[in-house]
Amino acid sequence: MCSAKTFYASGGGDLLIDSSNYPPDIVDYLEGESKLLSEMQDQFDRLAEVGCMEGRHIAWCLKHRKKYLGLDIVSRYIASGRTMLLSNGLKPPDYRMEEVSAERLHSLGGILSERLLFFFPFNSFGNMENQLAVLDSIRKTKKSFLICSYRTTDDINTVRRAYYNNCGYSDIQETMSDEGIRFASTDGLDTMAYHPEYLRKQCEKMGMKLRVIDFSKIGIAYHGSA
Repeated sequence: MCSAKTFYASGGGDLLIDSSNYPPDIVDYLEGESKLLSEMQDQFDRLAEVGCMEGRHIAWCLKHRKKYLGLDIVSRYIASGRTMLLSNGLKPPDYRMEEVSAERLHSLGGILSERLLFFFPFNSFGNMENQLAVLDSIRKTKKSFLICSYRTTDDINTVRRAYYNNCGYSDIQETMSDEGIRFASTDGLDTMAYHPEYLRKQCEKMGMKLRVIDFSKIGIAYHGSA
């Protein structure tokens, strides 16, 4: 199994953001993410999108007059996002893209003094290889976060499988554990949806508060702070 960085850098993850592969419930899920952000917009001045790819929520930030920080580990996504920002006259410090691992959020420096929300869209958190290190890094920032993922019931797993099949991934395997539900393929897909109680316990161990929010037909979000 290749690493998440290799999978996305090689283009394997691009299929996941091709809207022609989206079943209706995935479309509903993505609309639900935007609604969640809109409901919380009074709580932050800058959106820090973790696993942003080419800057998925820049348009949302422009519409709602928020500053934007896009974070990803894939160089080509960051380069493409920066080109797009510049072509639209969007410049630092208000609009930025940085190649940073989610395990290093606490190293972002002065920007952490802002009223900022760390946002993990479209189950980006479930694609990260060391979620406990990511949570610990968030804890160190003392900032709020919003993680959007999938519920872990059988009917929603069926939706996820249909979505990954639409993407054309090969030999998709579904594995259940005490942590959650993992889908993996021989192409390098490796994506986890964590059980709410598992994430709640991990956050409690770190002294972090967590609120669980159901959204859309299949989504679950975790809103918390250190």
